[in-house]
Amino acid sequence: MERKGSSIGLLFIGILIGSLVGSGIALLAAPQSGEKTRLMLRDKGVELKNRASTTVQDTRVKANDMITKVRSRAEEIAGRIGQRTDQIAE
Repeated sequence: MERKGSSIGLLFIGILIGSLVGSGIALLAAPQSGEKTRLMLRDKGVELKNRASTTVQDTRVKANDMITKVRSRAEEIAGRIGQRTDQIAE
């Protein structure tokens, strides 16, 4: 269970680093003025921030859903074990 959560975190970090590296390369290769480049950087930064925020929110929702499902399943299994124990005790 924990491995899946850490994999999602690593994926998110990889996407973030890849985006930053790609943006940096694009800036070095861009034949435009400094002002245009600064505006582009600001816009990309805002876009990246919004995407990161959305990804974090989506990940939290998915994690909470998974926790709810696991707890429900654990309670169901515990109930079955309790029933079996009662049957054996009789």
